[in-house]
Amino acid sequence: MKKFEKKSAGTLERLRLRSGIYASAVTVLVLGLLALKRLRYSETAWQPDVVRQRFKSFGEQADHYYTDMIRQLKLLHYVPQTRETMKQFAARVEQGVGLEPDAMRQVFDIMMRWRYGQIEPMLYNKMEYM
Repeated sequence: MKKFEKKSAGTLERLRLRSGIYASAVTVLVLGLLALKRLRYSETAWQPDVVRQRFKSFGEQADHYYTDMIRQLKLLHYVPQTRETMKQFAARVEQGVGLEPDAMRQVFDIMMRWRYGQIEPMLYNKMEYM
């Protein structure tokens, strides 16, 4: 009888081991698929066509890009200081990052008009703005 119990125990152990391996494989596969989906989303999330479908108004689209730009500036350790206006912050970023003069100011002007005056951004030629 001891032989029979040992065989049964061995079979159960193998069954547990196999089910554990299958469960691990399925978990790894699901996590891999989720990672691929997330990677694909991050590749397309900022494309103009995708943003236009997701956000109908130009103001919401501009806000989407602006929020990402602020997030990226924060990663570069550029955050607005206490009592610093948006224009002062824009000038500091332009100087530190080495952007064209008034590049950030133009973005901040559009966002100030949208956020504080509800003036919807419009599509226009860059040369018309200058």
